[in-house]
Amino acid sequence: MVKPPRAQSASILDSRAFEERRRSQRVMLRVPVTLHVAGSAEPLHAVTLVVNDHGGMLVIAEAIPAATSLTVENEHTGHRAAAHVVRAAQNTAEGALVPVEFEEEQPGFWSVYFPPAPPQAA
Repeated sequence: MVKPPRAQSASILDSRAFEERRRSQRVMLRVPVTLHVAGSAEPLHAVTLVVNDHGGMLVIAEAIPAATSLTVENEHTGHRAAAHVVRAAQNTAEGALVPVEFEEEQPGFWSVYFPPAPPQAA
């Protein structure tokens, strides 16, 4: 007897669809960064978990509110880029996971080559 394939959960299908919409590939990479938050005198220190040409996921001691404008400074290269927090942070044992998006695409900001995203299906 042949068993029918198991149905995939909606969350798996949703995540695949999300991946297909990505503007650039993501790479797991730990890079120390300094965050210069608008309206704050003291810079914050964070580390990346995942990066791409459009931003990254940062781990920081305390959450930064969604829509906060900031400048991300790559501590390895000294390069800076304007960015904003995309959505509310998720708290983990390691710290707050804060997704940031650059105001403009930043090829080379992380000193990593990102292959182009696969073409979207019509």
